[in-house]
Amino acid sequence: MNSNEKLPKVCIGMPVYNGEKFLRSSLDCILNQSYENIEIIISDDASVDSTKMICAEYVKKDSRIKYIQQTKNLGGLLNFNFVLSQAKSKYFMWAEVDDKWEPGFIQKNVAVLESNSNIVGSISEVSWYGKKIIRGKGSILKNLLKFRKPYDIFAEYEHVLPTSGTFEKKVGLYLRFNRGTNIFAVYRTEKLKKSIVEKPIAGWDLTVILKVLRFGDINVLKESLMQRYAGGISSGSILFTQRRGDKTGWLASLFVYMPLTIWCLKNLGLKIFLKNLDWFFVLNGYGGSMVLPEIPMLLRYVFLKQEPKK
Repeated sequence: MNSNEKLPKVCIGMPVYNGEKFLRSSLDCILNQSYENIEIIISDDASVDSTKMICAEYVKKDSRIKYIQQTKNLGGLLNFNFVLSQAKSKYFMWAEVDDKWEPGFIQKNVAVLESNSNIVGSISEVSWYGKKIIRGKGSILKNLLKFRKPYDIFAEYEHVLPTSGTFEKKVGLYLRFNRGTNIFAVYRTEKLKKSIVEKPIAGWDLTVILKVLRFGDINVLKESLMQRYAGGISSGSILFTQRRGDKTGWLASLFVYMPLTIWCLKNLGLKIFLKNLDWFFVLNGYGGSMVLPEIPMLLRYVFLKQEPKK
């Protein structure tokens, strides 16, 4: 690892639950990075498949991998927070078990961070693989978006967004972009640790990014070096996905984006909140349109104990 050892260490935190289908491919992508001064921390969230066996196999092959098995299931957000809490390196990135990276992903993003102190996180453009799941509410969303202020930059960036300027400007831009993929950038560890959220809410990834924007800008490399799996964490029933990650009750799950709206009001301040009122209208209108068709499913679960079909 010669010259790479002189470079700052990057910690890759991988929260995983039942990841046997993708785990080998994901770990191979990380271990094949041209940037070798890395540490991989895997937090196995009490998986019941062969995740533990696969991790043991890779730990034997490469000393840069650290495997931690949770005794009880933490849930998505808390497992994300856990791997970050274990990081002691200058830079950190989250890695989902079903994602893929080109060999130069870490090296090129670290180079940006090393040469630009005003940048807090850097990521490449992102593409998708697998069957993309579309919820079929396009017409509702299209009508609601008429109330949202347009930005020309959205035509150029589909999944990730570079942000710079004042905090107020960055917030307005990022709220309307409304994508969480930026959390998979390479970040300055110290700043990211100050930006976590403790309680699971729908859109928690957005709150992390909004908090981290106080510390600097986010860069996007003009090349696609990362692939995300289209059938991953955001697919399936929105109501039941939210419910499983949130113990605040079914009522809060029905108004799925209201906790995020309240968080923004408290943490961004009234001035910024009012300037972006159009976006909160779109957000809550769209959230309601997604949840209402699932109410019969909810009633069957409450009264008949029928789990939703996957």
